[in-house]
Amino acid sequence: MKRLLLVSSFLILTLGIAGDAQAIGYSYRIDGYLTQWGEASTGPGQLNGPWDIAVDSEGRVYVSEYWGDRVSVFDSDYNYITSFGGYGTEPGKFYRVFGIAVDFGGRVYVCDDMNWRIQVFERVGNEYRYLYHFPVPTYPRRISINAQGELLVAGYWSNKVFRYTKTGALLATYTGFNLPTDFVADSDGNMYVLEHWGNCVTKLDPNGNRIAKWGSQGSDDGGFYWPTDLFLDSHGTLYVVDQHNYRIKAYTTDGTFLGWYGKGTKTSGWHEPGSGEVGVSGTGPGEFGPEYLWTITAQDERRFLVLDCGPPWRIQVLQREVIDADGDGIPDDEDNCPTVYNPDQVDFDGDGPGDVCDPDDDNDGLVDDEDACPTQNPGDLDANGDGCTDDLKDLPDVIAGLKMVPLVRVLLLSKVAAAQAAVSLGNYAAARGHLLGFIGIARAQAGKRISRDDARMLIAFAENVIRSWDDKT
Repeated sequence: MKRLLLVSSFLILTLGIAGDAQAIGYSYRIDGYLTQWGEASTGPGQLNGPWDIAVDSEGRVYVSEYWGDRVSVFDSDYNYITSFGGYGTEPGKFYRVFGIAVDFGGRVYVCDDMNWRIQVFERVGNEYRYLYHFPVPTYPRRISINAQGELLVAGYWSNKVFRYTKTGALLATYTGFNLPTDFVADSDGNMYVLEHWGNCVTKLDPNGNRIAKWGSQGSDDGGFYWPTDLFLDSHGTLYVVDQHNYRIKAYTTDGTFLGWYGKGTKTSGWHEPGSGEVGVSGTGPGEFGPEYLWTITAQDERRFLVLDCGPPWRIQVLQREVIDADGDGIPDDEDNCPTVYNPDQVDFDGDGPGDVCDPDDDNDGLVDDEDACPTQNPGDLDANGDGCTDDLKDLPDVIAGLKMVPLVRVLLLSKVAAAQAAVSLGNYAAARGHLLGFIGIARAQAGKRISRDDARMLIAFAENVIRSWDDKT
């Protein structure tokens, strides 16, 4: 399944590698195995010939079951919710289910293979209601949705791919492929056809003209052996399920090979171009085969779901490589200072950037280098503009820094000392009286033995201190 390709809400900042395939937060590289789920059988929540996977905007996972003639639905933690379909030819029933896609409105589009039709369902609570269907001129193998909301259908046995409106009006037919098994498009309208027996990817421009082609039968970096599925992510990386080479390959949209994931002849995991290894089958975590590797899709920006049909049938959950530029253990797209080491992620003012890279930690309008109290936002209680809340203990230093007649300085400091003594005894009423006396002196000497501006500042400072005691006097 290929979901509607739109730029996601995640931050996308390229780092300048080949084809701009890497983005802040997670690399195009598949980093390893997380878990697996799925049990092969016919009961509710079990998988009976799973073929394709889709994920909706709420994280629900849809699995089409070829032998089960149904679609099973799971929550984002892979707990079974419900299933719909069942064998038949009437509307809402299936005769061999292949591809599946979900649009951003939550409608589910299902390739009803042997009935030669696409069926459309809508979700109502935890149930799925049949809406309509439209015929296709062949067995539909896979379906995707482009950025314009059109349906792209791979007609495997017809060697054609088709473009439809969501209601089934045929817009275009493209021919001349060798068993096309998937058909997707990028946000610019370019289209990509995966040819199963052709062992290649063919790129078309928005008008359907062939503009590129890569791949041939083989097991080296440039080869495919019966590839089965494409997934194009929002960062422009194209993943190809290389079925009988037991690996997942990654490309840019111009065909530049980025590497592959799977079990190799020497090592398992991600293999860079030129590794000299080829894929081999395995049944362990992060390995594929020995029979059929069908599908890859993204559950979210971090996780891939890979359908490995065995034996046994299972859905493996793989993860992308985390990009952590500053090495603090926080992925860049979650790091509030992605280029500065800060594992504690402290953000005093809660404005987004962490303190170590925030030029104004308390958001008071003063940059930290000029702020005497960089983690204190005084609001309107900062008469002298130093970035700190006006406090009685700081008033002597403020007075000492001003030019005034010595006698006035002595009188002001005596009032401050008396207020401090009263506060030490818990007598805020008396302290308030001493500061009111302080204000009276400053007001009387303004423009005489002390400048008017300095007097105004001292008066405001003392008034702010008194305001800070409102709950104590």
